[in-house]
Amino acid sequence: MAQGKNILLEMNSFKPGPARCIIRAVDAFDADQHLEDLLVKVLLHYGIETDSMNASMFRLNFKDVTDENFPVSTRLSDTLTFKRNIAVVRDDVEFISWDHPFVHQVFEYFVTNNTGSPVHWPGLLAKNGMEFSLKRYSSWNVWPRHT
Repeated sequence: MAQGKNILLEMNSFKPGPARCIIRAVDAFDADQHLEDLLVKVLLHYGIETDSMNASMFRLNFKDVTDENFPVSTRLSDTLTFKRNIAVVRDDVEFISWDHPFVHQVFEYFVTNNTGSPVHWPGLLAKNGMEFSLKRYSSWNVWPRHT
């Protein structure tokens, strides 16, 4: 304790087995392409293009937005990525994940403005390019309404 350390606390604070399990789960979650595919399609639905800078980074192009009420975040970085390892080493690149506020705003807007709807329908098969399945993460499916 004289050195400011509690040896027993340090010995019991790290559990290698559970830590490896959590790391594998995060790696598997990061490798999944569902968010990238879904978000790009929803953005295209509103006329927002994703301009690729390279295989890992992109910019959003809002010049042809079809809905003036679409939630454009002023705090969003110019350069975005779905790759955590790139965002960690580049301060100018923003990491986009399921937990990102912009992602929440986009999907909330998509569902609440009568463009899309959530439906609990396990086994739904895509019938056109604008239907999406989120079955891996939940039992909800989201797609634009056809008028």
